[in-house]
Amino acid sequence: MRTRWIGKNVHADVILDNIKEFFERKGFTILIKESAEKISVLVQKKDYPLILINMWGSPNDFFIEFQCRNFPLGKYFSSFLTLLGTGFLVSKWLKREELCQKIEDEFWKFVDQLIEK
Repeated sequence: MRTRWIGKNVHADVILDNIKEFFERKGFTILIKESAEKISVLVQKKDYPLILINMWGSPNDFFIEFQCRNFPLGKYFSSFLTLLGTGFLVSKWLKREELCQKIEDEFWKFVDQLIEK
């Protein structure tokens, strides 16, 4: 999911520090890569899918994008995979998908509160 804030005077360094703290409190490992165009934050924890957060823009036109990197085949071929006896993989995939949705919801609430300050 991608969100854009216009006219909010968002400072990327403040947002980055707070995002880092948000995930560290939850026990995630964090890798940050900064370039001239954007800031990428790679977040990882056991039993969770890989999470990629990209931030770019100016203080008055700022974007944040949240992506979960999960194994997509389980979603489309779950019935077939269950017939092959690999239903446990589908179950694991669905659990990771649920964890991703939960952390993404918490993340957006946190970011919205942070930007509204």
